[in-house]
Amino acid sequence: MNSKSCCCHSGTKSQNTNNNNFVSKILSTMFLLFIGLYRSVFTAHFGAGVCRFEPSCSAYANEAFMKLPFLTAFKLTTIRVFKCRPGSTFGFDPVPNTEYKA
Repeated sequence: MNSKSCCCHSGTKSQNTNNNNFVSKILSTMFLLFIGLYRSVFTAHFGAGVCRFEPSCSAYANEAFMKLPFLTAFKLTTIRVFKCRPGSTFGFDPVPNTEYKA
């Protein structure tokens, strides 16, 4: 008897995947709310055009959390924020269109 035909293993993998997707969506939604709050508060104080990159770091994070799984979006956003410092690169740096490995 293989594990696929056993009643105790039926549906376990898909249920875990669904739970992981649900948690990822909840975390992404929380970060999207935080990004929205950040953008609404700090845009008034700093104005537009302060970021070294296009799109801005907050717009990049917003797009990453909407398009990608939570851990991938978090990793890409963290890398992007650490690149935003004096002496670093600047310019056009979009969210990757392909699936990025976290």
